Amino acid sequence: MAIGVGYTEPEFVLPLSENEKTVLTRSTTLITVRQEESSYRVYNELDGKAAYSLPCPALFCFEEFPQKSNESKFTAMAHSIEELNDGMYFSSDPHDMLYEIGQAPVIISDRLHGIIAGISSGAECIIVNNNNFRVVEALKLFKEVLSSEPEEIKKFKEKILAIYISIIKNYL
Repeated sequence: MAIGVGYTEPEFVLPLSENEKTVLTRSTTLITVRQEESSYRVYNELDGKAAYSLPCPALFCFEEFPQKSNESKFTAMAHSIEELNDGMYFSSDPHDMLYEIGQAPVIISDRLHGIIAGISSGAECIIVNNNNFRVVEALKLFKEVLSSEPEEIKKFKEKILAIYISIIKNYL
């Protein structure tokens, strides 16, 4: 079991219930968080259980960098059908959404996973919601590649994947 304990906005929501503690303290439970501070709080709350601060695995949504195109049929993506209006794109199929994100040479987003998918696709990324605690804190782990060349992003992905593998193999 892998559990991401990243539900802090901005306060860490503890104490955990007894059921949560039972599951989280199992030797087979891997805990990842998006903030280093949260890893310390989990460690203290769970009497020494390790929690790893790692970039979101959405970093790996693109294995290869997609072909970029400036010929988009829309100007924005809707997060949900309720947000959809003229000039916007929405699909409930994540592959369709990733295809559209992957083609864009520049991603301007106020959403965390829009930026992470953009980084993964090799796009130039610009965050416009820099006052959102969740977004700002999670992107700190991506700061070295937020708007980098594809080769730097590839090296970053390889480095993070090696860290994930070294941690996960201890839980197999």
